[in-house]
Amino acid sequence: MINKKMNSSIELLRILSMFLIVIHHYAVHGTLPCYSSFNPSISASLRINLFLHVLGRLGVVIFVMIGAYFLCELDNPL
Repeated sequence: MINKKMNSSIELLRILSMFLIVIHHYAVHGTLPCYSSFNPSISASLRINLFLHVLGRLGVVIFVMIGAYFLCELDNPL
């Protein structure tokens, strides 16, 4: 196998996507227990929580795409 140079920008994007996935898990499991009733005092928290959900889903997509990119670069197919 030929030793290739690592692309640090892709690795940085991979680390950032991991952090976004951790944020998503916090938004899902660590905040607001229910959404069934509207409470004006938590509406700002709900907006922040939904924003964290979006960031987390973006992180998952980026992480999967980077993984697929590295799999496509392999010399030996699975």
